[in-house]
Amino acid sequence: MKYLFIGIDHSEPLLYFCPNLFRLILQITMIAMMKNRMYYLLLLCLLGSVFCFNIQAQNKPCVVKGTILNQKGLPISFATVAINNTGNGTVTDAQGTFQLATQFDGKAGLTIRSMGYKQKTITINLKKGKNINIFETLEESTQDIDEIVVSTKSKSTLIKQKGFAVNTVETKGASLQSVQSNELLDRMAGIQVKQEGGLGSRLSYNLNGLSGNAIRFFIDGIPMDYFGPSYSLSSIPPSSINRIEVYKGVVPVKLGNDALGGAVNIATKDDAKNGLDFSYSIGSFNTHQASINGVRRDNKTGFTIKGNAFYNYSDNNYTVKDVEAYDGDPALGRIKRIDAQRFNDGYLSYGGKFDIGFTGKKWADKLLFNLVFSHMDKEIQTGSTMEVVYGEREYNSSTIAPGINYIQSNFLTEGLDINLFTMYSHLTRQIVDTTSQEYDWSGRIHSDIIDYTTPGEAGDPTLNEDIETSLINRINITYQLNHQLKLGANYIRTDFNRSGDDVLLTLKERELLDDKGYIKNVAGLTVETNELIPGLTSSFFIKYYNLDVNALYRNSDFNNAIEQEHVKNNYKNTGFGMASSYKIFKDFIGQFSIENGVRLPESEEIFGNNTENITTNYNLKPERSLNANMGFNYSTSAINKHYLSFITNFFYRNTKDMIRQANSVSDEDYAFENLDDVLSTGVDLDLNYMYNRKLSIKMAMSVLNARFNTQYDENGAAYSYYKDRLRNEPYFHFNYGIKYSLENIIFNHSQTNISYGAKYIHEYFRNYSSSGSANKDMIPSQLSHNVGINISFPQKNYSISLDAKNIFNETLYDNFALQKPGRAIFFKINYSIH
Repeated sequence: MKYLFIGIDHSEPLLYFCPNLFRLILQITMIAMMKNRMYYLLLLCLLGSVFCFNIQAQNKPCVVKGTILNQKGLPISFATVAINNTGNGTVTDAQGTFQLATQFDGKAGLTIRSMGYKQKTITINLKKGKNINIFETLEESTQDIDEIVVSTKSKSTLIKQKGFAVNTVETKGASLQSVQSNELLDRMAGIQVKQEGGLGSRLSYNLNGLSGNAIRFFIDGIPMDYFGPSYSLSSIPPSSINRIEVYKGVVPVKLGNDALGGAVNIATKDDAKNGLDFSYSIGSFNTHQASINGVRRDNKTGFTIKGNAFYNYSDNNYTVKDVEAYDGDPALGRIKRIDAQRFNDGYLSYGGKFDIGFTGKKWADKLLFNLVFSHMDKEIQTGSTMEVVYGEREYNSSTIAPGINYIQSNFLTEGLDINLFTMYSHLTRQIVDTTSQEYDWSGRIHSDIIDYTTPGEAGDPTLNEDIETSLINRINITYQLNHQLKLGANYIRTDFNRSGDDVLLTLKERELLDDKGYIKNVAGLTVETNELIPGLTSSFFIKYYNLDVNALYRNSDFNNAIEQEHVKNNYKNTGFGMASSYKIFKDFIGQFSIENGVRLPESEEIFGNNTENITTNYNLKPERSLNANMGFNYSTSAINKHYLSFITNFFYRNTKDMIRQANSVSDEDYAFENLDDVLSTGVDLDLNYMYNRKLSIKMAMSVLNARFNTQYDENGAAYSYYKDRLRNEPYFHFNYGIKYSLENIIFNHSQTNISYGAKYIHEYFRNYSSSGSANKDMIPSQLSHNVGINISFPQKNYSISLDAKNIFNETLYDNFALQKPGRAIFFKINYSIH
């Protein structure tokens, strides 16, 4: 077996270290965060700029830029580019471009490497203060390299070195297994994925103490909110994803939007390799999942067609334990506890995303016309808790969203990059609830027990249909002044409107149906500094938020007279922050980030959502939080076949007006509410170990201490649960996974991966610990185990896998004790054509 080691590290001496000025900058930063004064931040940026130009004048480096292509003229991503014997190196981006700086003077060799291509070394003449531009082509290699160990800065490493608390998940191995993308997130430290049931059920996320819509989701930097409920992280197959980036607390300006608690960015596969990938999975509860991904690019014209599509179906007829049903006695109508099979929980979704346009041209890195479509049919089994059972209630939704994306580096002038995106989204959603039947967990209730003749399982009968339209415009601009200073700006505007109709209402009621909408603007400016002090990278940013809510809605007075009311609300907020990373020594990086952030309420939180049993709350206020992170990132190159890395993050969240799901009063529906003050602190740890590229061990641990921090209500009455942990929120969870790879065990030229994973969640209260009697409602500790085996046949381009989840059939809970599926087994096949 041959090994190719590439070691690139920036290890220049600490030439310019000014402790007094550095201490002053940190002090000003803390004052700006704590006192919320904009001029402190502006003064900080000014000091940073002056410092930057002062150092630059003292010793301006040579900057080497270039583009790396293959023989077909296609860009080569993640090629390593290194100046020999200097320790300076980098990797190419998705467009095959790179940029690196060096203090070296004179002739030097520039070595370019990429897997599948012949190594190439050229001679360049370096001179301080001068820029060098190169344009090189690599030849494909026929030599097989069994293993490449790369210790240069990968894309994931470069993200982490920006100073933000960020973890990345590579999906290459997981795409071969029967796992959903949201399951990959659930294995990470600091993030808790809650799911109300089986495939297609409602998901929510908690990231270091902040939850719900405080965490935003993006696809290649584009907000996912408007792609429709069926085009989500739970439906996008891992095979179409390159990596998942998870930003904790502080979010960079480039992502835009009002992500307060963190952000999840799904980076899809963006290589120019023509081909087609297909996967199909079948498993328990009559679950079927299929996906297809393909790309075709004409090398001469740059004309590109890309697409991915998915299909998901499940009966979700798993067993739930110890639930209520009538015992069949018509005289007494007594309740008994039984184990029952879910019977009205079917789920069907399909959709896709298609791009057509041009890539890799001089006038456009990308000019792509996009079309996203998705459809979902979902049966509704329960209300907000399992005490209420539905037998015929269901809903469906469809979304179509055309858009256009234009990306160009060095736009009009060198160093100016622009990214424009526009999309229009049209969503139709209808709920069907007209039956006169009544159900419990044993099925339909017989009329000799209880006589139900009124239509509608969750209230009045309804065929309510909502139409939601959104127009999203985003512009992102960055300008690289020099290798030490970069400026950026991001602006996103969303125009949202919802209208509805219900044919079962009277004509008068239909004339007064709701018409709701808002206009949201989020803008940001950022200054990025690199190596002002050797080893130090920093970002300083300002964000502006504006939300205009305008709604007409029906209301009934005490005499049941129906009238229309008008609500208008406007919110304006400003946030700012900074993020820094410092290379303490080789392979060990310290990170610090802090932000005074804002999150605006979302449409379903304000306007409700009948299909999810969410009621309106027009008085919701934006939530604000002072977020701080401090952590360390350590990773080694392969030493004697051993590889070790860990990421730890200590966090602080002081949140005002936290938007959170309220307790259900009726067990059928719920609303969102503001919690005055919540203080969250904690720590999370990710640990990875690998031996000989065969044995892999991963562990993740999270400790969360989230407390209700408001002592008195608006009337001066004391809260009984002051300083209690947040209700229905796990505060300790731990997971680990082991994978071992074997070659040529079952068949020649095959690779077999055997994996085992487990997750533990410590018990927690369903309500505040100071509320209720001594026998408080508690969600017990949970431990689940998963195993899997995957066999790949590289020469035949296909693989098969068998996965078993929750193998000991433990009772698992989420979201107010809603039970999740028990033991499940899945088989999956993957096939690719390249």
